[in-house]
Order: sequence, then structure tokens, then C-alpha cells
Amino acid sequence: MNLVKWHELELTREPFGGIMAPMANTPPQSEVEQIAARLRAGRAALGLSQTELCRLSKIAKNTYNQWEQAIGRPQLDQAKLLRRAFGFTLDWIYEGDTSGLPQALALKIMAQEPAKAPRRPTKTKAA
Repeated sequence: MNLVKWHELELTREPFGGIMAPMANTPPQSEVEQIAARLRAGRAALGLSQTELCRLSKIAKNTYNQWEQAIGRPQLDQAKLLRRAFGFTLDWIYEGDTSGLPQALALKIMAQEPAKAPRRPTKTKAA
């Protein structure tokens, strides 16, 4: 395994004047970002707008929007509202475990994730 030290990365200057590391070398998503991504995927799998999801689950739209933007995350009682309304399990919301989701929902969510096919080595011709 090749480890990359942050101070050895080639940095790029962004148009707004900030400095960002290349995407391939960014640290893993935070827990809040992972929850936000799961909530967006779950809502998309259900085919609902934020407004529709919030109306059906009785969650304030501005609150839910903040969760999808990774500004915060649902508290337990709020996550239970999503569980009751749509079958989102607490294990899936907080940990990403799809095993307890309704099968049709889990399949739709997993279909949204980009395929992670293993890379195969390329063959080179001998000279």
C-alpha cells in the first residue's frame, strides 16, 4: 500500500484563490457527509422531492435540507420518522447497512451507486 503524505501532494490553486488537494487524494467523507449522501440516495430511490418527503414524514423542509447538505444530521427521534414513513432503517441512515431495508428500496439505492469494478492490469507486448 502506498501512503501519500499530505505535505507531499501537488496542490492546485482554485479560481477563487483557495488551494485544494486533487480529488483522488482527498480524505474520506465525514460521517455527516456520508449520512447526507445516503439521505439523498434514499429520497431519489423513492422518487420524491424534498417537499414531498418532508410532507409525508412530517419533518420541516429546512431541517431536512440541512441534512442533505451535510450541515447536520438527524437526531434519533427524527430518524425514526424517516423509518416509519419510508422504511429507512437506523442502521442504514447512520451506518450505511442496507441489510434491514425493504429489498426493493435497497436495490434502487444500490443501483444509484457507481459500479466499483476491479481494475485489471493492462497487458503490454514484449519488445
